[in-house]
Amino acid sequence: MAGERQHGLEKPKTPAQMYAIIAGAFLTALGVLGLIITGVEFDSVGDPGSGAEFILWSTSGWTTIMWIAFGAAGLATMINADAARNYSLIAGVFFTVVAVWGFIDGNDVASIIIADTTNNVTHAVLGGLGLVVGLPSGEKQRDKLDGDPKSRRQQRFQRPSEGAPPAADSSRYPTGVER
Repeated sequence: MAGERQHGLEKPKTPAQMYAIIAGAFLTALGVLGLIITGVEFDSVGDPGSGAEFILWSTSGWTTIMWIAFGAAGLATMINADAARNYSLIAGVFFTVVAVWGFIDGNDVASIIIADTTNNVTHAVLGGLGLVVGLPSGEKQRDKLDGDPKSRRQQRFQRPSEGAPPAADSSRYPTGVER
């Protein structure tokens, strides 16, 4: 019926939403599977070789919890463009700091996150992508995906010419009802 709102997942409207979906799913899967399959410990990290190996990544209990927490946050924010943008920025800054710290130290970050080359590269990629998609304003992100040369702001504040028929979106108002 007309006017009914459909529920369910919609196509992401901004790059930040795409990042939130992809990073969220990746990190959640990596964290959950790493936690279940490797049976990791929750103590401080020594050298990167002391952690359990999951596919390519070295894991510790705290590393997997960090991945799960950031993954779940990404999945939770993916439905709202502004929330996804904020998530992208926060994740971008966090993972960039973790990657830089990991590359400098070479063993761990704050004695709880394993910092081997694979983890550091993964965190650097996640951080860099998060910053790239999170830095443009939400309106700029939506404008790029609309494909319309006029920005939303220009369309919103454009005055209709006199004598012009009402805008196409006015069809949703019942006939005879004034706005």
